[in-house]
Amino acid sequence: MKSKFWLPPLLLSILVNVNVLTNQFVWDDVILIEQQFPGFQTLRDVLFPDLTIFQISKNYYRPLITLSFLWDQTLWNQEPFGYHLTVFLFHIGNTLLVFFLSRQLLPDHPMKNWIALLSSSLFAVHPIHTESVAWMSGRTDSISAFFMFFSMFCYSKYNEKNSFGFLVFSTIFLFLALCGKEVAIALLLLFPFFDFIQRRDVQKTGHSPQSPNLFTYLLPGVALLSYYALRHAALGSSIGEMQWKIPTEKNVFLDIILIAGFYLKKLLWPFNLQAFIPEIPNDLSHWIISIVLLVCFSILFGWAYWKKHFLITFSLTWVFLSLSPSLLVAFSSVSKTPLAERYLYIPSFGICLLTGFLLVQLFQSSVFKQTFSRINQILFMTLMIGLILIPWSWTTYLRNQVWSDNIAFWTDLTQKIPEYGLPHNNLAHAFIGEGRFQEAERELNLALQSIYEDFGKSLASSSLGNLYRVKGEEGKAEALLLQALRFNPSNHEALFYLGNIYFDRAERAAHQTQQKQDDLEKAAEYIGKSIAIHPLFPEGHYDLALVLRQLGKQKEARFHLEKVISLSPDPTSIRVKNAKMLLNSPLGEIPSP
Repeated sequence: MKSKFWLPPLLLSILVNVNVLTNQFVWDDVILIEQQFPGFQTLRDVLFPDLTIFQISKNYYRPLITLSFLWDQTLWNQEPFGYHLTVFLFHIGNTLLVFFLSRQLLPDHPMKNWIALLSSSLFAVHPIHTESVAWMSGRTDSISAFFMFFSMFCYSKYNEKNSFGFLVFSTIFLFLALCGKEVAIALLLLFPFFDFIQRRDVQKTGHSPQSPNLFTYLLPGVALLSYYALRHAALGSSIGEMQWKIPTEKNVFLDIILIAGFYLKKLLWPFNLQAFIPEIPNDLSHWIISIVLLVCFSILFGWAYWKKHFLITFSLTWVFLSLSPSLLVAFSSVSKTPLAERYLYIPSFGICLLTGFLLVQLFQSSVFKQTFSRINQILFMTLMIGLILIPWSWTTYLRNQVWSDNIAFWTDLTQKIPEYGLPHNNLAHAFIGEGRFQEAERELNLALQSIYEDFGKSLASSSLGNLYRVKGEEGKAEALLLQALRFNPSNHEALFYLGNIYFDRAERAAHQTQQKQDDLEKAAEYIGKSIAIHPLFPEGHYDLALVLRQLGKQKEARFHLEKVISLSPDPTSIRVKNAKMLLNSPLGEIPSP
């Protein structure tokens, strides 16, 4: 290709986001790697997962995402760099796809290269993407977007060239996009609308697309049915265990206004970002902004549709169709929060395309050219583009650093929503990992005093109880762990820590007494219950094996030691080495876990 218009957005996507490669594992990353990945050993496990795996969602079916995780694990083991590299490369690829898709949508426009350049540059640095790019587990949107963009590109090519091969490729990419995230279903509605407005606006677009035939919508329909057949086979139903939390009809309508307003505002003004949004904003200023934005977007869409402005109509349709599934999340059990900024990764393409197109149209308008001299036109264009790209780029670069590690990430959230318990609880875990126990104790106490559901208070109680256990304050520890079980009887960590308290007591006993035997039996009972709840828990299997060896139950101990070896994500860990040593040694000195 002679023109290098694609080069600036490519460089921007690299330079602005390269700092994600130094990020560590954050939030749910460790749970995925250590407690879920061991349950996926074969391709069949990926396509038909074991629904008893710890914290696995029964609402999602995303085998492509699971496959990408396992690919990273095979290549990089537990090295964060490799996992972040995958997401980083997908975002770079998406930036290039936005460039070529933007060009493809305007085949006869004289300024299509400039529109594509601006659109893809905006996409490359949009701050709303940080959650999907800087967070290893947030890759669902960037991977699904990659195949959605490819599918739309091939469909447009099919529409232009009347080549059946492009329709086949579009269908394949659609299926892969669905296997990445369910939002790709938006393409099934976008394809016929795309055909309609292209044929209707033939005089505006400058070329005559082909008319749809039987296969035009049949093949994408087959892709959807194939996905849902796999989903039903894997989850037992097409919607999993999703439940709707729908209030009155009036409240649903009002909440949709607030949710749509929130997302539109973030697309246009992507600052003061927040990874955990516990409730829908409901203040007066948000009401005003939401109504104004919805009215303005509706007027713009109506005007563009009436005036047969193909690209404006398409861009706004992309935004609303790809955003619609996220509006429904607020009324379902799919997510712990009603809103999430990462849901805007895919809709942002429509906004970036629209912004790039409108800026070029402004710079090409006769009014603009008559108002400014040539040199002033260049200066004004540079200023306008810079006023968007520079703040967005800087915001993205800084926001990526918030995702650098758990302490930075959860500190940011405790400052933004100090009244909620989850950030305090998770910040405490980060402090414990760094040996900062006094700060961890403070955060856990704050979590218990904050807005937190029983499940969360159970986690905070068990973490604080374990902290006291490590400090040797067994009385406080036991009371907090029992409190954790009252909040949530299925808290496997609380059961595990209680088992460890009894094991510690037994270890301190100098001789074989009845009390030591009773403590070992109690330890085995509690740790056994923990494993029954979470079978893929290598730490639990290891400690239970140690207890069983003390009880003289060598056969059962051997079973759990073998489990440690098969379940541990890192075969070189000390725990795995100790398990192997114990398997080959008689009852004697026991290595510490």
